[in-house]
Amino acid sequence: MEFKDQIKYAREKVHMSQQEFANAIGVAFSTLNRWELGIRKPNYALQRKFYDFCKSNEIYFEETK
Repeated sequence: MEFKDQIKYAREKVHMSQQEFANAIGVAFSTLNRWELGIRKPNYALQRKFYDFCKSNEIYFEETK
């Protein structure tokens, strides 16, 4: 699963709008929107914030082989 798909999946799993989700992980709405559209990818620190949020909300992604 690509990062853009993980963002959308996690956001929908917790039933949040893009604005709510952006606030929850501490980024701007426009930043989250670009990630979800696949226009940009976050740096390592922001990826870690996203994955920490997912872990704390028990959202897991399948590993691809």
